[in-house]
Amino acid sequence: MSVTRTLVDIDEDLLSRAAAKLGTSTKKDTVHRALELAATDGDADREEGRRFREFADRTAARMAETNWGAAWR
Repeated sequence: MSVTRTLVDIDEDLLSRAAAKLGTSTKKDTVHRALELAATDGDADREEGRRFREFADRTAARMAETNWGAAWR
């Protein structure tokens, strides 16, 4: 990992809100975490979403096939 020292103007309110959301305690950690999240490929998130939708579809199909009147006897 290459690190460069850079002087930037940062909105302190946004930084504070980002730190609270990210659970970070320093400016450096907050900026690094935000950059990591922005740079992360969304493929894993999309795959997780696809798997969840498939699970939900299977579950809904099983629930639709269930005779709920008989299920509670």
